[in-house]
Amino acid sequence: MNRGKIGRLVLVVASTLTLLTLSGRFAHSAELMPLDPVPAAYAKKKMPTGWWTDTKVIKEGKDIYFGEAIPLVACHSCHGQDGRPVSSGGAP
Repeated sequence: MNRGKIGRLVLVVASTLTLLTLSGRFAHSAELMPLDPVPAAYAKKKMPTGWWTDTKVIKEGKDIYFGEAIPLVACHSCHGQDGRPVSSGGAP
């Protein structure tokens, strides 16, 4: 293949991918999956006022996360400091 044929091939492939993307035939990773409906038992529940800033609640959550409250439950073994998973499955 010479340069002219390679250039045309690249142009055709790029054009095809652009058209398929614009037509909606490809799913995008930025698209969110639809959420399941909220069960009726939880539909009217609200977070108590000040819950996110209560130092007692924050300490309790931290103790649970790092396994200090219940040694068999240590969230940090599967989730990193930022809360994102670092290992797959239930066991590290």
